[in-house]
Amino acid sequence: MRLPLTRWSSVGRVAAVVILSAVASGSMMADSTFTGGRAWAPSKDALARAFDATPAPNPLASISPEYGGGGATAEACGGPFQRACCFLENIDIGACAPGNLEVSGCTGNCQCGGLAADGVNASSTCYPKTCGGDGQRACALDERSVGHPGACDLGLLEIPGCSGDCQGFGANHYASSSMCIGNVNQRIAEPTTNRASVAPPDACAVSGYADLHLHLFADTAHGGGILAGEPYDPNGGGVNVALQQDYGTTKDLVDFNGVDQAAMNASICPYGLNNCGTNFFHKDHLLDDPVGSVGTNDAAGSNLGAPIFNGWPRWTSTTHQQAYFQWLKRAYEGGMRLTTMLAVTNSALCKGNKRLRGFNCDDSMHEIDNQIDAAKRFETWINDNDGGWFKIVYSPVEARSAIANGKLAVVLGIEVDNLFNCSFPTQQVQQVGGIVTSWNFNTDNLNANCNPVALGQKLDHYYDLGIRHVFPIHNFDNGYGS
Repeated sequence: MRLPLTRWSSVGRVAAVVILSAVASGSMMADSTFTGGRAWAPSKDALARAFDATPAPNPLASISPEYGGGGATAEACGGPFQRACCFLENIDIGACAPGNLEVSGCTGNCQCGGLAADGVNASSTCYPKTCGGDGQRACALDERSVGHPGACDLGLLEIPGCSGDCQGFGANHYASSSMCIGNVNQRIAEPTTNRASVAPPDACAVSGYADLHLHLFADTAHGGGILAGEPYDPNGGGVNVALQQDYGTTKDLVDFNGVDQAAMNASICPYGLNNCGTNFFHKDHLLDDPVGSVGTNDAAGSNLGAPIFNGWPRWTSTTHQQAYFQWLKRAYEGGMRLTTMLAVTNSALCKGNKRLRGFNCDDSMHEIDNQIDAAKRFETWINDNDGGWFKIVYSPVEARSAIANGKLAVVLGIEVDNLFNCSFPTQQVQQVGGIVTSWNFNTDNLNANCNPVALGQKLDHYYDLGIRHVFPIHNFDNGYGS
């Protein structure tokens, strides 16, 4: 414990200096040595200077050069990436200045200053305090000290899962695997793009980059029970609603057999969450998130998006939202000028996972229609609430005009396993042990979705809806090929 000078008794002052030659380093983890095995007692003037409120020369140097080397060769201490200050070297800050964390280990010139003798070194270093605070990563084992013994500051909750830069500064280079938060149920402010201003539109030049593969509404795809997080909340709940925890949900989900899931008791919500819905969603990210855990290694470290985002999203995310509208806007403000928004779903993923009650996995185009409508509603919402930067375009001329006017040009497309519900014609093949041995493809025998007349009608219908990009074949054999 380091006390300000004004609160020290005169006895305490003397005692502190007398033991200085034995306890030479002010950091709690500093090396303690005697020099030459000699005892020494400072003069009255040296004592007065040592406890003067203003900086003073090393009192040892004025008495004996043999004990005066510390102040002469010591480098600055207490700041970020500097050695920790030694005992009584800097009464105002102690070992490290506010905002810094004392971590065991010191390299380079660790010579103590102030009253210390030559060869007396600090054995700890000060690093910017990037751990233990509210919203920060938890301090790793090798970052903890007497002054900061815990993973999190007093009163904060440690939650498994760490996102962002989780690397620690300790001697063993441990990384944090958890984060700290004061209130897991808090509502955070809506994030911004941190852009001070947007460059004025240029009527001549069209420059920037394009993202040609964006699934903005994949949270409703594949039966609606796979991807957690929404691109926005149309009812004004913002990030706290759109990217809330994914342990449970209020969605009416059934398992892959269409059977009700086990009932979820709200009392089992993790991390002290007040409410995590009525049905299990991703739960522990294992059996309840098979696509993310086994299928794609989504690697979500916890159930929390907002308020701390220690679980998701991350660069490996596949079953968690990565395109919240503020993040999409940030990409636009950073130079993205065109994107292809692909409505998506997959019947196999739908049938093999939990899904919304009553969802027909074989009718892929119903979900595609929903996402096309959702994109248009989103465009209207952006127009009404956020300046109209999201502009659906239906031709190259419209795209160029939108970009020239400082907007994000959005092309609508479809990526689905069975386009227009035209599935593989199993009735026209012969199989032995699941292997196709012969076939007799005949367009006259195709189902009603796949004959030439129906296909022409479907193409006209979806073109009129605004679709300008399609994948005829995706992932699986279908009525168009394999």
